[in-house]
Amino acid sequence: MSRFLTILLCAMLSFEMSGCREKDNQPSNASCLEVIKNRTSIRQYTDQPVEKEKIDNLLRAGLAAPSAMNKQPWKLVALTNKAKINELGEATGKPPISKSTLTIIVCGDLTKTDGTSEDLWWTEDCGAVTENILLAATAQGLGAVWCGTWPSAERFNKAREVLRLPENLVPYSMIAIGYPNENPTPKDKFTEDNIIRIE
Repeated sequence: MSRFLTILLCAMLSFEMSGCREKDNQPSNASCLEVIKNRTSIRQYTDQPVEKEKIDNLLRAGLAAPSAMNKQPWKLVALTNKAKINELGEATGKPPISKSTLTIIVCGDLTKTDGTSEDLWWTEDCGAVTENILLAATAQGLGAVWCGTWPSAERFNKAREVLRLPENLVPYSMIAIGYPNENPTPKDKFTEDNIIRIE
């Protein structure tokens, strides 16, 4: 066997054993579960900016979320302007935002609802978007924390004002993102007390 083929086979075996093998563009079950298990809230970041490719991956992950009747009632704001990030963090009373190099604001787009005050399905949809982004951040070696905005009218109105958003966009969540400057141990939240098994 040639040296080239030997190196190639060793590389393929190493990749298989890493738990990161992808098949049909889908990550392996092991890697998905590891990302979920290892995700934790990160509130301290270095000054290193998040690369455009990683930002695009975060946005794609968010927009891949499910939504009721596929209405996709959302808009995402990707904020990398540091002065504006600082202004947003100060206005909303969320220090992690000011420390981040990237903040993604997940907004509900009320033009995609039925127009009534009772139609709040968009909040569930935006929650799914937010969680997708948090997991995608962990998968890319980034740190992130969900900064709640909805349902505090004071907070989401301040965010809307800083970002100069139209009235139909409601800031639902603000996700502070950056390269971690802390390494907290993920919490094991599994407990049978929170499970009802019907067999």
